[in-house]
Amino acid sequence: MSSTKVSDSMIKRTSAPGFADGADCGGQPRFLPLMTFEARVRPELAIPRAAKESKLSICYFSGGRFKGARMRGEVLPGGGDWAFCRHPDSIDIDVRAVLRTEDRALIYLTYSGMWRAASGLIPKAIARGGERSFHPADHYLRVMGRFETAARRYRWLNDVLAIGIGSRIRTGIRYEFFELL
Repeated sequence: MSSTKVSDSMIKRTSAPGFADGADCGGQPRFLPLMTFEARVRPELAIPRAAKESKLSICYFSGGRFKGARMRGEVLPGGGDWAFCRHPDSIDIDVRAVLRTEDRALIYLTYSGMWRAASGLIPKAIARGGERSFHPADHYLRVMGRFETAARRYRWLNDVLAIGIGSRIRTGIRYEFFELL
């Protein structure tokens, strides 16, 4: 059996943003704006499942962009959403994407979450022109994201847990991501 050593950087990370030294972590969560993420989405590849109305919906990203105070760049083609549609008003989201920053660093992004809405609203929002029928107050589109990179300038992302709030746009999907401090 090996023991895990707690490094000074781990202590600084947990006691730094949002928490006073030695304070317990039972307070309210705090968030810092991280980035706006927009992905262009290709047409759905639907794979029916055994349960009535359920399907695996694969939607590849054909590109996109992201922009925040500490990073910006493009969403590379090839990633996408492998969404499990339990029924037309309930989707479990599972996304993989590769980001390339303006200074050419590569960052792997994965996020998962859910999209829930009242009867009939998600199919309308997903359909062509659906961005016009998407009203954020009518949809619960939330995800949790993680990052991985070896790029020195962006290694801080490896320790970030991000929360995203999504919306439908003309070209695909947009998330406002926030770093959970």
